[in-house]
Amino acid sequence: MGVQNIKRSSIWKIRLSTATMTLIPAAVGINYVAKAFAEGLKLPVWLGTLGTFLASMLAGPVAGAISCLLYTSPSPRDCS
Repeated sequence: MGVQNIKRSSIWKIRLSTATMTLIPAAVGINYVAKAFAEGLKLPVWLGTLGTFLASMLAGPVAGAISCLLYTSPSPRDCS
């Protein structure tokens, strides 16, 4: 077993599987539902990042970061 040289064209090139690309929007949806659930029941916990946590644990930190960026990106109604 030797060390193989890996040729990389770019450090930022990321390949996501189909399961990971399906998990990311599901995680964003889980974030919205969990936040609404916590606010609706006036729970003293913050559940708005539950989907991000699940995406990070199931598919890795890149999927968690992408789902977090999609969840926290401003919507047009927030910009006015």
